Amino acid sequence: MRNGLFIDSDSSIEAGGNRPFLLDGGGVWLVERGQVDLFCVRLQGRASAQARAHVARVAAGQCLFGLAGGGEREGAGRAEHPAAGVPGDAGFDGGLQAVGSAGTTLRFVPLAVARGRFAAAARRPEAGRLMDEWVESICAGLVAGALPRDCRALQPSSTATLDPA
Repeated sequence: MRNGLFIDSDSSIEAGGNRPFLLDGGGVWLVERGQVDLFCVRLQGRASAQARAHVARVAAGQCLFGLAGGGEREGAGRAEHPAAGVPGDAGFDGGLQAVGSAGTTLRFVPLAVARGRFAAAARRPEAGRLMDEWVESICAGLVAGALPRDCRALQPSSTATLDPA
């Protein structure tokens, strides 16, 4: 699997549309097969409190990275992987919900294991690429539709005149 970052003995998770989960426990998921849509959700307990907003789609071969507060959240009563149900932090009322397409399979590694594997010198290029893809997909999803309705692209060395509003 992916240059030793994920191995066959890592937890395998079937993640279909009927099994959404929150990326709230730290750790890393590899999308082995299928795709995963990520949604920004406001939470009430572990349930979505209102409509979700699509942020990104993660394809097979890419990773999802859990949202852990500084690493101190892993362990101490956390489940083996988020599909088993992990309570969120008190006071934090939003998160990223992952929803796989039919037939999606993920590999999960806990945060401590992922840190060790990703830090190994031989694996750093692949780990860096996977992290870059993750950040790029989240950033692209967050700014999608953020451009003003009336805008135009400027070419280098061109001049533009702004009309007063």
